[in-house]
Amino acid sequence: MSQSGHRPHPELRLLSAATVAVALLFTGACDGFLQSEPDYHLGVPYREQVEYNFCVPASILMWRLYDGLSPVSQYTIFNTIGGAPCDGLDAARGVTIYTSSGYDAYYDLVYGPTETERDQMISRQITSIDNAVPVIAVAPRKNHVGVIDGGKYVDMGSYWEWEFLYFQDPDPAVPADRKYSGGSWLDAFCQPFDSECGQVLSSFASGGWNYNYTTFEGSVSVYGGGGGCLPGTCGPLPK
Repeated sequence: MSQSGHRPHPELRLLSAATVAVALLFTGACDGFLQSEPDYHLGVPYREQVEYNFCVPASILMWRLYDGLSPVSQYTIFNTIGGAPCDGLDAARGVTIYTSSGYDAYYDLVYGPTETERDQMISRQITSIDNAVPVIAVAPRKNHVGVIDGGKYVDMGSYWEWEFLYFQDPDPAVPADRKYSGGSWLDAFCQPFDSECGQVLSSFASGGWNYNYTTFEGSVSVYGGGGGCLPGTCGPLPK
C-alpha cells in the first residue's frame, strides 16, 4: 500500500488477451469511490526532467514522492544509478533504492513480443495500478520513460472499462498527465513484434496479473474512441 492514501478497489480485476487490451472488469457492487471518481488517478506528483537525459531520475523521483518520501535531487539519483542515459534497467534499480512501494521492482522486458505477450504485459501493468502502485513505462518513444498515473473509467453496464490512460511524461515539452486513449496507448507503449517493450513494476503489486489475465481474457475488446465519447459509443475499435 502506498502512502498516498488511495486504496485499490478489492473487486476490480483486469482483462487482457489477444482481443483485449487496456480495460478493467468490474464485478460485484460499485463503491462510492469509483462511482464518484470516473477519473482514477493515483496522484503521482509531476516533476519534469532537469536535463535532456534525466527521464529515469525524474520518473524515480515522481514515484518516490508518491510514496510520501522526502525529495531527492535528480542529479543524486542519476549518479547513484551509474550516470547512464534513460534506460529501463537503471530505472528498476533506482526504484528499489529510492521508493518504498517499489522495493521489489524489476524490469519487465520482452523482446519481439507476440500479441499475447504484449497483452500479458498490459495485464501486469494495470494490475499494479489497480493495487495503487505506479508503473514506469518505456514509452512513447522506446528510449524514453515516464510514470503511469491512472486512467478514466466508463460504466459500460457490466464492467468498468479503462477508456483513457494518464501518463506523467517528464519531458518538459509534454503537459502533465498526458492522456492517451486505450488504442493510442497500445501504439505508444508496445505493438506486437516491436523489437522490445519494457516497463518497471513492483513484483508484489503486479503479482496477480496471471489470475486476472486467465480469468477475464476474451471478455471485452480494445476501447478508446477519444474525448467526449459517451458510454456505449466509444468502441470497440475495428479489429
